[in-house]
Amino acid sequence: MRILRRNGMRRVAVILGMILLLTCMLGSVAQAAAAGGGAQVIAKSAMAAETGEELTGKTAAEVVNLMGIGWNIGNTFDATGGTGAAHETNWGNPKVTKELIHTVSEAGFNVIRIPITWAQELNLADNYKIKDEFLARVKEVIDWCYEDNLFVIINVHHEGWLNIRNLDKEYRKVGVELEAVWAQIAEYFADYDQHLIFEGMNEPRMAGSSVEWTGNKDAYQAINYLIQVFAQTIRANGKGHNNERCLMIPGYAASSSTNIMEAVSLPSYDGKPVGNIIASVHCYAPYNFCLQDSQMTFGNGDAASVEAIFRSIKSVFLDNGIPAVIGETSATEKGNTEERVKWAECMGKLSQSYGIPIVIWDNGSDSKKGGESHAYINRRTLEWNYPTVVKGLFDGFASEERGSALKDNGGDGGESTTITGDSIWKALGGATATKEWDSTYISMGAKATWFDADRSIAIVYTGTSEPKLILDSETKQQWWIPVEPTKRETLGDKKVIWYEYETLMSTLAEFGITDPTDLRNFMIVAVPAEGQALDLTTHEIVVTGAPRLTYIVNGMRYYFGTNTPDDPQLEDWVFLGWYTSKTYETKYEKGAAINSDATVYAMLRLKTDEERAAEITPTPEPTVEPTAAPTATADPTEAVEPTKAAEPTQAPERPADEHPSTTGWWIIVAAGLVAMVIVCAIVMKVVKAKKK
Repeated sequence: MRILRRNGMRRVAVILGMILLLTCMLGSVAQAAAAGGGAQVIAKSAMAAETGEELTGKTAAEVVNLMGIGWNIGNTFDATGGTGAAHETNWGNPKVTKELIHTVSEAGFNVIRIPITWAQELNLADNYKIKDEFLARVKEVIDWCYEDNLFVIINVHHEGWLNIRNLDKEYRKVGVELEAVWAQIAEYFADYDQHLIFEGMNEPRMAGSSVEWTGNKDAYQAINYLIQVFAQTIRANGKGHNNERCLMIPGYAASSSTNIMEAVSLPSYDGKPVGNIIASVHCYAPYNFCLQDSQMTFGNGDAASVEAIFRSIKSVFLDNGIPAVIGETSATEKGNTEERVKWAECMGKLSQSYGIPIVIWDNGSDSKKGGESHAYINRRTLEWNYPTVVKGLFDGFASEERGSALKDNGGDGGESTTITGDSIWKALGGATATKEWDSTYISMGAKATWFDADRSIAIVYTGTSEPKLILDSETKQQWWIPVEPTKRETLGDKKVIWYEYETLMSTLAEFGITDPTDLRNFMIVAVPAEGQALDLTTHEIVVTGAPRLTYIVNGMRYYFGTNTPDDPQLEDWVFLGWYTSKTYETKYEKGAAINSDATVYAMLRLKTDEERAAEITPTPEPTVEPTAAPTATADPTEAVEPTKAAEPTQAPERPADEHPSTTGWWIIVAAGLVAMVIVCAIVMKVVKAKKK
């Protein structure tokens, strides 16, 4: 009896110890699963595209050069309703399949953009933790893309918590959630190579406001704040390929407006510029053809307006060493397939010639009305709805040499050797025109500094034909502004045609333009003399008058003139220095002598929480006005409405969390109950044995 009692007690002790250990382990696992702070890292497996070698060590420009025409899985993971399995089908499209991805790849597309709305998959009570099953589903689709050696772009898309009416004031609050979401995405996909590209935001904007699609200078600076949050979050992760991952950044609403693109300020990290940045732009032009039912045809004038957008992207980004991708473009079907083929050929040709990849927007709808018919493929049958349009894209793409529009036909020549002034364009041996009225003959972005009171523009040329200055303005919707010369003269064996300030401004006034900052492109076309063949070689374009300096802070003009302003003092930012390029490659020393117009850019970083806390009286953030600049000019005028894609109903304001995570506690409780039952059973057994 004593031996039995002793053995029974030993058994009870051992079993109770095992139960206690098991309960603790279950509790620890449950708490770890429920804890906030990011998604679990996936095992490193097929992280390089399976049919190609791992892509690593590339610059953003090299990556973009490998990208061709892409395709959007629209109205799928970006739906704002439904969670889990019901998320991607909430707007009527079927679940994405491996066969769909392969069919798109087989057609020649080598980029897949996956727009994603994360809002309904976040646990607000747990530091915005993304549901594991949703991340796993996104991973599955990305892996299918990798199997076909495709580039993949993922983003945050229709986020109601981001696109808020007062974004210009509440951007810090938005930044907290943006950081939490991207920190998890960066952690989860860290080991995927450079085929995977992160796009910080889709079309960030003040949704529901009177300036939803145009924005204002405060909104532009808010977007720059969020760009900085996004970029430093990815780089701070530091794992896998996140130090070299290409990051796509949009301007306000991802607009193709020149003013909005120019307002984009590149981010910094750890006191240095963030490398491998790609500008993200959307292009639905012409708007009435692409997104409305009112325009059925696509003509030469439409092609010229589209090319003007590509030229602006070149001027703002490519010429400053920043590659670009048009992440969305499309033309709605309305019984005008042949005209859409013309549009497609135009887009494909411009994409290749400017070296700017385009990604076609496909929302799965073939309604043929309402501006929302963008179903290039039937996702259920895997048959192409409009194969001639798809063929037009690739035919246009194949018709041009990569980057042919970027070939040097002259450029910034510094100080002029023929006329006293700033040579804004010069070609050694001259650039000979091959076509009449060709707006691509000489084209560059128009700068307001060239149109100042004591300045004139001179074009030096040879030949019997004459160069003609053409300007355009997006904000005033004036696409062809021909300017008559003020005078003509001979300079040795060359000729000079002059455009003086009064002539320029009076011509602009005829087109409703009073502020030169409204101008977009500066073009020279060749006009043959009557009855004669084309004969024109342009050698140089010179702007006379004292050189000007333009200081840019957070995307906005801070100072313009000949003096040196004080360094900016900003509420959210720490000033790191002036640089002579938009990418912060060369530092500019204030007061350095200049021989030609120049633009300098302020590199900034966000203040830390500690720096904010240490500020007793925060300095009000200036609206890019100079602190000590007696001749400073006003900020550029705000842009007009850019073209953009019509969307489904706007996502609602950030909802309260409906399902706080309680899984961990239920496991603990269940384990405890099981332990109690087992203990009771053992005790009863021991008691019975004792009675015997």
